[in-house]
Order: sequence, then C-alpha cells, then structure tokens
Amino acid sequence: MPSRRTPARLLLTALLASAALGSAQAQAPGWGYARLGFGAAETQLACQGVALCEDRDQGHQLAAALWVPGTLAGGRLAAELRRVDFGSARLGTPTLTGRFRTQAWMLGAAWHRPLGDGVVLHAAAGAAQVSTQLRLLPVGQAGSSLRDSRVQPWAALGVAAPLGHGFALGFEAMLSRTQFARPEFDAGKADLGSVQLTLSKAF
Repeated sequence: MPSRRTPARLLLTALLASAALGSAQAQAPGWGYARLGFGAAETQLACQGVALCEDRDQGHQLAAALWVPGTLAGGRLAAELRRVDFGSARLGTPTLTGRFRTQAWMLGAAWHRPLGDGVVLHAAAGAAQVSTQLRLLPVGQAGSSLRDSRVQPWAALGVAAPLGHGFALGFEAMLSRTQFARPEFDAGKADLGSVQLTLSKAF
C-alpha cells in the first residue's frame, strides 16, 4: 500500500520535533557556513494504475552559503547552494517493476532570525535543477532507463542548536513540487520532501 504521509506532514513533524532547538550560525561572524544533512526522504508519486508504489527512503544534503549584506525583519540573509539526494521510490505491476531516483542542485536565499537564548530559526527558498532517473524492468525482458530534468521551486524551514567552535546541530524540513517534463513518465507529478538531522559549521 502507498504511504499516506505527505511532504506537508513531514514539515509539521520537523517543526514539532525541533521546537526546542536553535541555530548559532546566523549570529556567528565570518563569511558563511557549510551544512551536512541526513535523514528521511519521501517521493509522493501520483502512481495511477500502479500496484506498488513505495515512496520512503533515506536522503542527504550538502550545502554551502555566503552571508550577504543587510537584514530582513530582524534576520540575517545568505545565498545558499545545495546538492540534495531525495532517495528513490519503487513502483510496480504484476509484469513490471521500476525505481525512481531523484537528485537536485538547489540555489536560493536563506534567512536566519535569532529567537533568544541562542536559538535561531532559519528558512530558505529558491529554484532547483531536479533530475529523476527511472529504471524499468519488465518481467522476462531487458531493462530500460529514462531520465527527466526540470527546474522547480523549493522551500525549507529548520532550527539548530550551537555545539561550540562554530558548529551547530539541528533539524530541517524541505519541500519541492515536481511536474515531470517527459511524457514517458506516466506518474506525471511527484512531491519531494525530507526531514533531516543537520550539522553545520560557520566560517
């Protein structure tokens, strides 16, 4: 049975789980920060006519950012570049199995606002170059592969707690809505989401 969880629920889960944490990196001096994230990823496929659609996997991210001059609503601004792997999703019928794997380059703006007692909320949004590869394995036949690439929006929200020496540990939820570009992708639409434990370092 397909999972009924949605990326929106993943976002709510991350916010509830990380309410007590904050980020020190927005207050730290220097030119920017780097982040590593790992956690649960979900590809919510529109699997019409498909008997099996497994959409949960492990995902990870690598991010680098530069602080930019100025503030917005009491928060500090940064330009971010991310490489994100949303993991894979499996689908199948009695005569066909397949697997989607989705990865993305993401460019966007991040906003970091102190909440007090060292706690800082961060939010980010931008555009992503998303690539999805589909491998099809018909029963008793040779497999085939298709690749779809498109540009789509993304958004993220998270918090983290300072560990000292410029490091911060936290949680982040990320969402992105997919519309496949190639007509061969019968699923048509997919929502991408992840909830990740993050480790960042200010420079």
